[in-house]
Amino acid sequence: FDMFKCLAGCNGADSVAQRAPDEATLGKGSGEVEAFAEAFRAAVRTTSRSQDRECIVICYSREALGQSGAGHFSPIGGYHEESDS
Repeated sequence: FDMFKCLAGCNGADSVAQRAPDEATLGKGSGEVEAFAEAFRAAVRTTSRSQDRECIVICYSREALGQSGAGHFSPIGGYHEESDS
């Protein structure tokens, strides 16, 4: 994750790195996870509507989704508010 941010900067990108809170450590109901999710949705909406050359790239654990491999980077291509997907 940190290396991805560094490489983006080395290639001229102005990047901001944000990590999701660890729900397992915080426990459900802390509010921090939901606050992060709302901020993430807002960032995706804003970036999806932008005419600037902006993008959001996420890094997630494929293992947590039952897939083979470990970490994976993926750009967010859009957002559908009604389905929250």
